[in-house]
Amino acid sequence: MGLQKSGTTDKFTFYYQNKDHLGTVRETVTSTGAMKQRVNYYPFGGQLVDTLRVMMWNRDAQPYKYNGKEFDNMYGLNTYDYGARQHYPVLARWDRIDPLCEKYYGVSPYAYCENDPVNAIDPDGRNGLKVSIKAGWKIAKTVAKNGVKSLAKGATYAEAFNDVVEDAKTVFGSNASTKDRFISGASLASEIFSPVSIRDGKAAIKGVKTAVDHTSKQTSRAARRKVMRDQGIPTSQQPKSQSRNASGREYTYETPDSYGTTNTKSVQQQTMDRSHDKPHWEAGSVKTNDNTGEPRRNRYGRPKLDNTNSKEEYE
Repeated sequence: MGLQKSGTTDKFTFYYQNKDHLGTVRETVTSTGAMKQRVNYYPFGGQLVDTLRVMMWNRDAQPYKYNGKEFDNMYGLNTYDYGARQHYPVLARWDRIDPLCEKYYGVSPYAYCENDPVNAIDPDGRNGLKVSIKAGWKIAKTVAKNGVKSLAKGATYAEAFNDVVEDAKTVFGSNASTKDRFISGASLASEIFSPVSIRDGKAAIKGVKTAVDHTSKQTSRAARRKVMRDQGIPTSQQPKSQSRNASGREYTYETPDSYGTTNTKSVQQQTMDRSHDKPHWEAGSVKTNDNTGEPRRNRYGRPKLDNTNSKEEYE
């Protein structure tokens, strides 16, 4: 929101900014809803349409645009000021190398947000943030709390994206107080390093899974094919061997591994596992005896799976 004195009177006009998920200012309107400025952009910030061109002498112009950064048209440079660096939207590049480029050897030090401007922002010209990934966790938490119906509300998505963008701006903003930076930094850090707490994470996953379960019930065949795909086993491949016991079927496959070797994987049906409320399929690499190389088996005679196994329940 902005405030500007109107003409020679003592009245002030309030301006409001409508932003997208990257914090980019799309529209500037008055308190009465009158449109003052609308800007459309190319992906890297080039201005496709600006109904009110920013001129130094234009009293009504507002210079904050792409990612909410100030647009500098002095001397015709037309760059965005991110603090540590200036961004050239026409070239889709920074004006200088990343001061933290030694942390990203696989990325050009001049590349803006790893060339992904639709899903990422760079609050201060040094640290790109994947907004879509972090907002995804917030959306999942909302679904867990309010149910699948919340997915139909646009506010669910808008709030998730805006929270991440605003936290980033507060942390890196030069005018923010130490207290505000600390609070926003803690919130942003929780999104970057640990998107949600273990409890919230389980609740979010459970909420999304419940929503999916209510809309479609998975069959045994679909669950088996799902764990096979998760383990890199082609669903069209014929098993090396198969067996069956009281809990269900078991299939053994040989899959390609590094350096021309093969890896033995097992796909198992579990209908009597007391640790699960529903029957499920699980798949993974088979544990072997270090001395003989033979598969290790559980008390039911089935191959033991390593800790990277996949599980999928079905109705």
